[in-house]
Amino acid sequence: MTKVIKLKEIINKTQESINDEIDKHNNGIGTVSNLKQLENIKNILLKIQDEINNDKLSFTNFGLGRMIVDSWPFDSILGQNIIKIEQNYLSLKNSWLN
Repeated sequence: MTKVIKLKEIINKTQESINDEIDKHNNGIGTVSNLKQLENIKNILLKIQDEINNDKLSFTNFGLGRMIVDSWPFDSILGQNIIKIEQNYLSLKNSWLN
């Protein structure tokens, strides 16, 4: 289950980055997205984290990757981490169901 541990670590670091970006937006200096989208992503990451912690994965494709690719800068580390989280979360399906 090392994939799960790594995923939890990435989620925690990304949540910190999202909170930092939300703070930047609140101070008028946000660099990516908008507050509504950031709050939505934050809530989805909390849901994924909750599912992992409770061993009840739904393997829902939340569309985070599409959202990031469609509207965020290509060089956004935060965006890349969010995409990585969704991909890793969905890849757990094979090992989880076996």
